[in-house]
Amino acid sequence: MNQISKFDYDISYCEKKQAKPTRTELKCGSLSFVAFPLFIVADTTVTLAPLSIDVSEFERPHILLSFTANVHANAFDNYSFQIFRQCLDQPTPIPVSEIYYHSKLDPILDSASINFTVCDNDFCKNRICNYFVVITGFTVAVFASYISNATLSAIISDNSYDY
Repeated sequence: MNQISKFDYDISYCEKKQAKPTRTELKCGSLSFVAFPLFIVADTTVTLAPLSIDVSEFERPHILLSFTANVHANAFDNYSFQIFRQCLDQPTPIPVSEIYYHSKLDPILDSASINFTVCDNDFCKNRICNYFVVITGFTVAVFASYISNATLSAIISDNSYDY
């Protein structure tokens, strides 16, 4: 008696529908620090937290970028933060995040953290992406302040499903 169980199925059909294994990689940048002197000029720009990512071994990569930093501000400091990408074949960097702001409107010395996360899936032709954060002081600071423990990290995931 040849009876087919409800648990029997066509293995070749299931193998075709299963996704390829997904590759995931974590890339962490080194800590960065910048001190802004007394009487900073408005629109002073610094670059922090460089991170280079090679996506050549990924089929359809997606990158989740996370930036975090401690802002030690004195009085009336205002900063903007934005992540940029620059490829070896590009003369100018391209913004990959919106602009995030940190403002301090009281004269008491304190510290705060800023962190944000963005996704990127538009890559350079040579598949090596260089990311960095541009910080701009956009008001005149009357006291010295600094940004410490600034780091940019990334989780790269391969979206290689066959649909």
